[in-house]
Amino acid sequence: MALWNGDSADWESYITIEDLYVAYRKAKAECFFDKVVPTAIKFAEYEKDINKNLRNLFKKLSSSNHKWTTDLSFIGNYSYIPKSIDLSRWESENKVIHYRATDPVKDWKLRFEENNSKVKANYRLIIDAEVDFHIVSALWVLKVGHLFEKKLDKKLSYGNRLRRYAKSPFLEPGGLGELNKNSPGLFQPYFSAYQAWRQNGLNSMRSSVESGDSIYAITMDITSFFHNADPSFILHPDFLESINVELSEHDIDFTHHLLTAITTWYESTPDYENRIEGAIPVGLSASKILSNILLESLDRQMGKELNPVYYGRYVDDIFLVIKQPENCNSGSRVLKYLVEKVPCIEKDDDNSLRLQFKYAPNSDLYFKPDKQKIFLLDSEHGLDLIDQIENQIKRQSSEYRLLPDLPDSSSEMAKKALLATPDAKLEADALRKADGVSIRRLGFSLLFKDINSYAQDLNPESWSEIRQEFYGLVERKRSF
Repeated sequence: MALWNGDSADWESYITIEDLYVAYRKAKAECFFDKVVPTAIKFAEYEKDINKNLRNLFKKLSSSNHKWTTDLSFIGNYSYIPKSIDLSRWESENKVIHYRATDPVKDWKLRFEENNSKVKANYRLIIDAEVDFHIVSALWVLKVGHLFEKKLDKKLSYGNRLRRYAKSPFLEPGGLGELNKNSPGLFQPYFSAYQAWRQNGLNSMRSSVESGDSIYAITMDITSFFHNADPSFILHPDFLESINVELSEHDIDFTHHLLTAITTWYESTPDYENRIEGAIPVGLSASKILSNILLESLDRQMGKELNPVYYGRYVDDIFLVIKQPENCNSGSRVLKYLVEKVPCIEKDDDNSLRLQFKYAPNSDLYFKPDKQKIFLLDSEHGLDLIDQIENQIKRQSSEYRLLPDLPDSSSEMAKKALLATPDAKLEADALRKADGVSIRRLGFSLLFKDINSYAQDLNPESWSEIRQEFYGLVERKRSF
């Protein structure tokens, strides 16, 4: 059955122009807080005649031919953003004689000339969607996506959770209330959810070690998760049966159309040449639901089969705490134990763990060895590690709460924002970073936040000298 069959009455029985206004507000709020792709100008232009634009959108969606699902001018373009630079080749060739220049530009040129080789830059594919498609994405979340998201256990899945009423007459046994359509955005704030995910795990670790247990604390995250996940799983019969979601014919057809549009976009990108099975676009509100619900079976199996001290997932980041199994005293045996206990996990020859779901045969989901960290914690030594991580968390959290306090000179700013080591791996604010994390990005982001607060609240003339000092710091350290 086609979704609306060109029948306006049927369309209006499912989605109204009022729904589009709500979806627009939600989409605008989500894009405002998403700093990956700048969309402010697009939304400003769209809002100049918002009533006309939304009614034109309504006509396109209610048309029986659904041309919007294959129209890239409606869907949007793609872009690539920097992800990382692999300096391993240069670092390995620099171990015999350590030679560095303090000027980052000069240092880069010298190292390039010395090694006579290029390093690999990695980029992440993202969608640069048009406002109409952002609205459609938010609309799908409001009409269909929330039905899937509600099946996620709030005690196991922390990231990208929708805003719902805490006290609701529609509260279900799982503890999730009715979707909050009156809030500005769709999703709960990042900071509180991430903090709960992290702190609950640390609290569980501390409680177990203090009671005398030996525990394994394990962190893993999936390599290039969005780019290796086929979104068509959402309508796979095995998945719908597994998650027990009841969809109307309208819901199913709307989802089909969204998937068609995502496929149209993905086939226009260079990534399609290397992986034709599909990907979830980074930068859509619907993508947050698709990526989150894909791993619902993993949540269920981890909680049921392992009986963990703690299991928490933040999108594709796994934080697992289990009591040390008998005769399990090495990393390889821990991985073997997970494979034996959790049905959806398989082990490859290179110690990668692969997630296999019958409903997602075209998704390549791997926990690569470099994304796995396993810690055996017991006695005072385990508590020392937990203390160190928690102290760092408190220090960083207090930085966010402080009122803006800018240093007077660029040298003092550099102390706050930069470190002298090549990779700046000194301090940890989460277990998976316990053997190193760059404080440079955090320090600079806090400094920049304070600069931005000054810019919003003060006259430019009143702090011009400090501003020039900051510009000078950025200019000198631009390659860090």
